[in-house]
Amino acid sequence: MDDSNIFDRRVLVVESELREVQRLEKILRDAGYTSIQSTTDSRTVRAAYVDFQPDILVLALHMTSPDGYEVMDQLKPLI
Repeated sequence: MDDSNIFDRRVLVVESELREVQRLEKILRDAGYTSIQSTTDSRTVRAAYVDFQPDILVLALHMTSPDGYEVMDQLKPLI
Protein backbone atom coordinates (compact mmCIF):
# COMPACT_ATOMS: atom_id res chain seq x y z
CA MET A 1 0.00 0.00 0.00
CA ASP A 2 1.22 3.46 -0.90
CA ASP A 3 2.14 5.31 2.30
CA SER A 4 1.26 8.66 0.75
CA ASN A 5 -2.53 8.20 0.85
CA ILE A 6 -3.80 7.65 4.37
CA PHE A 7 -7.38 7.55 3.06
CA ASP A 8 -6.67 4.14 1.51
CA ARG A 9 -6.28 2.70 5.00
CA ARG A 10 -8.84 0.24 6.40
CA VAL A 11 -10.57 1.65 9.49
CA LEU A 12 -12.32 -0.44 12.15
CA VAL A 13 -14.73 1.48 14.38
CA VAL A 14 -15.77 -0.04 17.71
CA GLU A 15 -18.43 1.78 19.73
CA SER A 16 -21.37 0.35 21.68
CA GLU A 17 -23.80 3.12 20.70
CA LEU A 18 -25.16 2.78 17.14
CA ARG A 19 -25.70 6.53 16.85
CA GLU A 20 -22.01 7.14 17.64
CA VAL A 21 -20.93 4.49 15.12
CA GLN A 22 -23.00 6.20 12.44
CA ARG A 23 -21.58 9.60 13.39
CA LEU A 24 -17.99 8.32 13.28
CA GLU A 25 -18.56 6.55 9.95
CA LYS A 26 -19.93 9.79 8.46
CA ILE A 27 -16.96 11.79 9.74
CA LEU A 28 -14.54 9.25 8.29
CA ARG A 29 -16.33 9.07 4.93
CA ASP A 30 -16.55 12.86 4.71
CA ALA A 31 -12.80 13.00 5.40
CA GLY A 32 -12.17 10.64 2.48
CA TYR A 33 -11.84 7.17 4.00
CA THR A 34 -13.50 4.52 1.85
CA SER A 35 -12.82 1.25 3.66
CA ILE A 36 -14.65 1.35 6.99
CA GLN A 37 -16.01 -1.50 9.05
CA SER A 38 -17.87 -1.04 12.33
CA THR A 39 -19.26 -3.00 15.22
CA THR A 40 -21.32 -2.19 18.29
CA ASP A 41 -20.56 -5.52 19.92
CA SER A 42 -17.19 -5.48 21.68
CA ARG A 43 -17.28 -9.30 21.86
CA THR A 44 -16.80 -9.46 18.07
CA VAL A 45 -13.81 -7.12 17.79
CA ARG A 46 -11.11 -9.80 17.81
CA ALA A 47 -12.77 -11.71 14.94
CA ALA A 48 -13.45 -8.47 13.04
CA TYR A 49 -9.81 -7.44 13.49
CA VAL A 50 -8.55 -10.78 12.15
CA ASP A 51 -10.97 -10.79 9.18
CA PHE A 52 -10.74 -7.11 8.21
CA GLN A 53 -7.08 -6.49 9.16
CA PRO A 54 -7.53 -2.76 9.80
CA ASP A 55 -4.76 -0.24 9.58
CA ILE A 56 -6.57 2.13 11.95
CA LEU A 57 -8.66 1.23 14.99
CA VAL A 58 -11.13 3.70 16.50
CA LEU A 59 -12.06 2.14 19.85
CA ALA A 60 -14.36 3.43 22.57
CA LEU A 61 -12.93 2.64 25.99
CA HIS A 62 -16.15 2.78 28.00
CA MET A 63 -18.37 -0.03 26.71
CA THR A 64 -20.14 -2.97 28.22
CA SER A 65 -18.05 -6.05 28.86
CA PRO A 66 -15.57 -6.40 27.44
CA ASP A 67 -14.68 -2.73 27.67
CA GLY A 68 -12.13 -1.04 25.43
CA TYR A 69 -9.23 -1.87 27.73
CA GLU A 70 -10.13 -5.57 27.68
CA VAL A 71 -10.50 -5.45 23.90
CA MET A 72 -6.99 -3.99 23.60
CA ASP A 73 -5.66 -6.80 25.79
CA GLN A 74 -7.30 -9.31 23.41
CA LEU A 75 -5.77 -7.58 20.38
CA LYS A 76 -2.22 -7.21 21.73
CA PRO A 77 -1.05 -10.62 20.43
CA LEU A 78 -2.33 -9.71 16.95
CA ILE A 79 -0.64 -6.33 16.66
